[in-house]
Amino acid sequence: MQTEPAGPQRASKLNVPPGEPVPESADAPARVEKERPTLVLRPQIHWRAIGPALIFFALLLLPVGRLKAVPFTLVFLAIGIAFLPALFERVDVSPRSIVLHRLRKSRTVMLADVDAFRLRRVAFPILKGVHRGYKIGRYWSIPLTIRLLREDEPLLELRCGWWYGWRDLARYVIVSCPDVDLDGRTRGRLERYVGVPLPPLPQE
Repeated sequence: MQTEPAGPQRASKLNVPPGEPVPESADAPARVEKERPTLVLRPQIHWRAIGPALIFFALLLLPVGRLKAVPFTLVFLAIGIAFLPALFERVDVSPRSIVLHRLRKSRTVMLADVDAFRLRRVAFPILKGVHRGYKIGRYWSIPLTIRLLREDEPLLELRCGWWYGWRDLARYVIVSCPDVDLDGRTRGRLERYVGVPLPPLPQE
């Protein structure tokens, strides 16, 4: 029967040199995702404030007690209630997905599914005759819409005039999806309205 060495011999036997170290790249993506901040978009402050303000104004008209004030009270109350969902809407942007939260439902779009990014004008008939928009300070003369597409099918559409921080979302998508397809109009609007410098298209 072979006896087990004791004392220094056993300690030296236990201190076996470690094997090959585990490469850091295995855990690097998880650490990067934890370190990257999450972007949260909410409706513009005036869209969130208009609902409670109109409801409060409608309640102020009730003590007047005049029949002439009743139609205005009902109109202000209806518009105020229509804008109340803006208090609950938000867009959560993570390294892998974009989640649109609404009052009754939510919608999730995986960034890996996005193959095209478009910055389009809102489809108002009155804007068809306007061929060019202009940036005035932080504002622009033509309302725009962010569209995330997969094989020409819209995955998500956001009105830029409704959401505060839509420029940050546009930059985030461009950086997170470097292979996303951009057409000429979108590239021009990204440079003009968002301030994203893009490399020139390769000459064919």
